[in-house]
Amino acid sequence: MTAPPLMPENESARREIVRVLRENWREELVIARVYRTMAEDEKNARRRELMHRMADSEEEHASLWAERLAALGEIVNPDEVEGDYQKQYRVLRHFGTDAMIRRIEREERGHVADYQAQIKSLGDPESAAILERVIPDEEAHAERLHQMAMESQTGPRSKLDSLLAVSYTHLRAHET
Repeated sequence: MTAPPLMPENESARREIVRVLRENWREELVIARVYRTMAEDEKNARRRELMHRMADSEEEHASLWAERLAALGEIVNPDEVEGDYQKQYRVLRHFGTDAMIRRIEREERGHVADYQAQIKSLGDPESAAILERVIPDEEAHAERLHQMAMESQTGPRSKLDSLLAVSYTHLRAHET
């Protein structure tokens, strides 16, 4: 027999946990859909497979958040994220996959920092356990995206990044 899930000590704490976890759920679900959309358009088989795997992982994270929210008495509806997804979709279509990869890399790194802060601030052991499970995946996603971005040399931003990296290395060599 399993023990019932822990509930926050007061309603105010429960509301804050629900607010934060609902936002986590939304972000994971939206980014999973964005990864799937990028994968559909991706011509490179390796990148396409990585995007599908990251989408699977993000969907798993969203499911964990949905389960925790259900334990707190909250129901989530995937239709709620349609507007957020459409915004991301328009950005993807306007700027392209390479720019979106760079943007999502920054977002994934931001999620890691946010999740680490949530472990301390939420005071909810069950949510903290989910965060501990999700953080390494988010770090891995950011690293994979960084590698994809560095491999891509198709746009001016990639070329600029390469030039800046060379210039920075050149400047550091002359500091000594």
